Amino acid sequence: MPDEKPNLAFGSLADLLGDLPTPPTAQRNAFEQYVIRDRVYRDSEISLDGYRFVNCAFINCTLRTSKGSFHMDRCFIHLCTVLPRGNAARIIALTAVFVGTWAELPPGLSPKIEPDGSITIP
Repeated sequence: MPDEKPNLAFGSLADLLGDLPTPPTAQRNAFEQYVIRDRVYRDSEISLDGYRFVNCAFINCTLRTSKGSFHMDRCFIHLCTVLPRGNAARIIALTAVFVGTWAELPPGLSPKIEPDGSITIP
């Protein structure tokens, strides 16, 4: 079972990447997430859950998450739409009750902005 691919609800990431894993672009880490490195996604619909994106760029994409079970490390996001569902949407709704603006998020809830302008979401 550890060699099974994650279930992609929208399929578009699998279409972009082909069969996973294909080193060096995708490999599993200790947390059973596939690691995707150095990829540029344009005009795509991406299901983020189950992946760790390292040094990737998302341009004019729709980013979906229902569990929040993803990581981004030094990635760029430009002109994208985020569509949270399920648990991810509930967490955002709960946070919105207590926060006036995203700039007021408590430490640890906002992404880290790297010196080059990329973001890291641990």
